Amino acid sequence: MCLKLDELSVLLVENSVDIAVITETWLHADILDDVIHIPGYMFYRRDHCDGRKGGGIVVYVRLGLPVLFIRNMLIPR
Repeated sequence: MCLKLDELSVLLVENSVDIAVITETWLHADILDDVIHIPGYMFYRRDHCDGRKGGGIVVYVRLGLPVLFIRNMLIPR
């Protein structure tokens, strides 16, 4: 997982990505937020919490970009 996160971090920074949406993350409660943190980005994760394997989503947003939550949705402002 760390190798993929390193690759994602480089991709985001080198391409000046403002928002990245990653699906099929396979994140779960045992994977701490510190593990998926990318410097310069805030992230919002939604793991499957019903026992299913796979799935999940994480959204990385460049720090300083305003974000508005509406009905559990993440929308750039």
